[in-house]
Amino acid sequence: MRQVEKQLNKLIDVIKVSDFKETKHIERDLALIKVKADKDNRSEILQITDIFRAKIIDVSSDSLIIEITGDEGKIQALINMLTPFGIKEMCRTGIIAMGRGGQQKQK
Repeated sequence: MRQVEKQLNKLIDVIKVSDFKETKHIERDLALIKVKADKDNRSEILQITDIFRAKIIDVSSDSLIIEITGDEGKIQALINMLTPFGIKEMCRTGIIAMGRGGQQKQK
């Protein structure tokens, strides 16, 4: 773990790396999912998106792009629900975290 932290800290875009295993924290992941959507299944996809409190951020004649944030379980559940419609493309940020309340993570 220490070696990974050292390597990540060397990257120009990385400002700080913190380990939250022993700290109360909030974790989130972001995913953008492009799913096939035609006039027959579009309303069903919209209902599923609504249930997961995700957002439709792009609409075209044959697809929708959905944005979802949450924990890994929530994102995976949405992916499982959308798979039968045909996922064309997907991007994920990976988990990000921040200490809860007044806690501030030290180096």
